[in-house]
Amino acid sequence: MNVTALEQNREAIVIAIRDDRHLNRLRSSGIRPGANIELVGRTSSRGFLVKVDDTRLVLGYEIAEKICCAYNS
Repeated sequence: MNVTALEQNREAIVIAIRDDRHLNRLRSSGIRPGANIELVGRTSSRGFLVKVDDTRLVLGYEIAEKICCAYNS
C-alpha cells in the first residue's frame, strides 16, 4: 500500500520509494526505507500531512503514491 491508503494516526514502516526523481529529496526529509511514518491528516488540496520520526511534512498526492508502506504488527 502507499501513503494515500494509510489509516489516519496509525504508524507504518516505509518499505520502498518507487520514484528515483524524488529519492534524494525524500531521504533528506527522513522518508527512507525502514523509517516510521504516520498519516496525521489530509489537506484540502489533496495533500497529506505525515509524521516521520519527529518531523511533520506535507506531501502532494503524486509523491505520496510513490511511497510504499506496511503496517507494524
